[in-house]
Amino acid sequence: MAKQIIKYFFLFLLNLIVLNLVIYYALLKDQKTPKFQAFNCGTLPEKFEFYKFNKEKYKMLYFGDSRTYTNINNLQLDTLLNTSSYNIAMWANWFPNQYAFLQDLLPEVPDGTTLIYSLGHQNFYFGEVQDSYPINAERAKEYYTWGFTIEDLKKPLRQSQTIPSPNLLVCHGEVNNWFSKKLKKFLAVVFSGNKKTKEIAENLQSSQGIVATSSFDKLKNNLANDPEVEKIVDFKQRDTITSYEVYWRRGNYWRVELDSLYFRNKQRQNILTNLKEMKFENWQKFTIDERYWKNFQAIIALLKKHQKRLNIIFNEVVEAPNQYLVNNRSVYEKVMDTKVKGYIQQNGFQYIKVYANDLPDHYYFDYNHLNNKGCCVYSARLADTLKTHLK
Repeated sequence: MAKQIIKYFFLFLLNLIVLNLVIYYALLKDQKTPKFQAFNCGTLPEKFEFYKFNKEKYKMLYFGDSRTYTNINNLQLDTLLNTSSYNIAMWANWFPNQYAFLQDLLPEVPDGTTLIYSLGHQNFYFGEVQDSYPINAERAKEYYTWGFTIEDLKKPLRQSQTIPSPNLLVCHGEVNNWFSKKLKKFLAVVFSGNKKTKEIAENLQSSQGIVATSSFDKLKNNLANDPEVEKIVDFKQRDTITSYEVYWRRGNYWRVELDSLYFRNKQRQNILTNLKEMKFENWQKFTIDERYWKNFQAIIALLKKHQKRLNIIFNEVVEAPNQYLVNNRSVYEKVMDTKVKGYIQQNGFQYIKVYANDLPDHYYFDYNHLNNKGCCVYSARLADTLKTHLK
């Protein structure tokens, strides 16, 4: 009886493996990393394509995660420093994505360019790796040696459309994406001839446009007419416009608050969440995740290869004051000042830190992203700090 059960179990596994292989090779074997269009205010891959076509125009690059994206006002800095810069940062562009991106970016950067690389203690926490930039299967092998798993990297692997293993359980996202694309095309064909549906959609878009236009305030109108602004988008929470997003042609982003009370309440809720989630053993303690430290060491090693031809400056950024109500600011400063700053300087890179501890919560629209007011204050201070570090 036991032998029969074992026999059926192995037959089941064999069938499952065969099914996985059939699905993998039938649907995914010809998939290649997608090509992206060049767009100065798009996703990170799109911004990279834009930069490749325009790199000779920019002698300075601001690089990092969303804090670089929202906190650095390129036009203001260029005016104060007499520079020409581009902000090549993006939401959730953390160390795993940054490493893959830098491997592609650095060979494209012209000699003599200044690279301002912003980072903070939050970069050394482990979190779900997002799809801000693709990581293909070949590059992922190095990540596995640092302790990352296929599950950790599933989003950037899926974005690259390269599959590390013919396993349906791992590739289910790719299979779903494939079916979704086919289904969308099918539905588009089915409803393409429905003129009434088209007319309703067009009328709805037209009426929405009228409402949106009537809600513009003076600042929004001024920004909309600014040649440095690419576009402005209303940001809604439950059908209420709480703020708007300003996308600048130099790659950076503004969040302009319309309902400040909403954002202050969100910050208070975030504090309560942090208090509930903080475990007693982690109180007044900050430990760098080993996977992210190895990832960071690989980034430093990569940057060193370009150290002689580029002026690379690391810029430490901090969180909003509400993030230090649970753990004191000094807990993080100690680790950053010793291990992180020390390692960066040992490898011959410049390290700066703009004083921002006095910036209040109402200069941030959440836990660490400056709104437009805070961005302007911080950028002015950054300009003063950079003056002595620019070649």
